[in-house]
Amino acid sequence: MELIEKRTTEAVEKIQSSWRISVESILATATLILKYSNREDWSDIQQQLNKDGMLKASVISMMITIAQSKILTNPDNLHLLPSAYNTLYQLAKLSDSELESRIKAKELSPSLLLKEARVWYEGERKHSQKSRDNTELLKILIPTNLIDGKREEVADLIVHLEANHPYLILKRTGNSLC
Repeated sequence: MELIEKRTTEAVEKIQSSWRISVESILATATLILKYSNREDWSDIQQQLNKDGMLKASVISMMITIAQSKILTNPDNLHLLPSAYNTLYQLAKLSDSELESRIKAKELSPSLLLKEARVWYEGERKHSQKSRDNTELLKILIPTNLIDGKREEVADLIVHLEANHPYLILKRTGNSLC
């Protein structure tokens, strides 16, 4: 009986090690893609990967998102991760606090399915939307006479505000910008 248990343990350890290698490969690929995405010849690299049938633009985009997740790329979490890039992508879209919460609750595991990760993401999105819906509307009027002569600065400010606050709505009404 002891020999059978030892052989079973060895088999399980080898399979688990192989599984971790596949996750490591996905993370290494994602990290490389992120690194090369900052090069001036990135579009050539991306086109060649696509032409070779290696990676489509959508997969490259997913890989970049995965590589940007400090939690997923943390070696301490490797043993918790599923070995499917699309599932890792769904996890990468979660907030750090949500992902850390799932880790603490021992809900993140190599057996996590894509559909489960999607449910987590959709649940967080709905909760986040509900929180945004419950926030008060703040309306600020800026008289146009304060803007005159500063159109470029105001345009830069608007671009910055819209980029960093996607739920901010800016409108021009009569003699004001609100």
